[in-house]
Amino acid sequence: MRVASAVLIVLILMSGAGCAGVLLPPGGEHFYSQARGDTGLQTALNLATMMEESIRQAKAEPVEEVAGLTDLHAQLHALHRAFDEMTDSQASRPASITAVTLRKDLVTVFYRLGRFREDRALRDLHLDLFAARLQELRQALQAVESEGSRNGLRLP
Repeated sequence: MRVASAVLIVLILMSGAGCAGVLLPPGGEHFYSQARGDTGLQTALNLATMMEESIRQAKAEPVEEVAGLTDLHAQLHALHRAFDEMTDSQASRPASITAVTLRKDLVTVFYRLGRFREDRALRDLHLDLFAARLQELRQALQAVESEGSRNGLRLP
């Protein structure tokens, strides 16, 4: 009886994790491994570069195409995983708090982008906002990195 209850609880928890019940959507693992750096911080910076390219692709493609948005979605999940792998010393730095807030902003903007993906003007507006927040995130991540080197710490 206890085993059945435990299995049921695990299944319920797994069905609510991530989008459509998966921790990383199809392609998310691919982007994560492609961007993998020595630390979660380096991986996040690499993913930011990849996301900028996906934004350019999404802006260039016709409204009916969603390849750029699909890649951006997978990269957003990979970014979340990269944040989970930041070290405690990196996560405790003041700029890291800003980076976490900006990552959450990206999720909100992406959600709205999905709602307006068929309207070219609103889609481009949200892609521009996403790009601006992504640039702010990059700056915050670079600040986390520089805080470690300024304090004489070797980034793990």
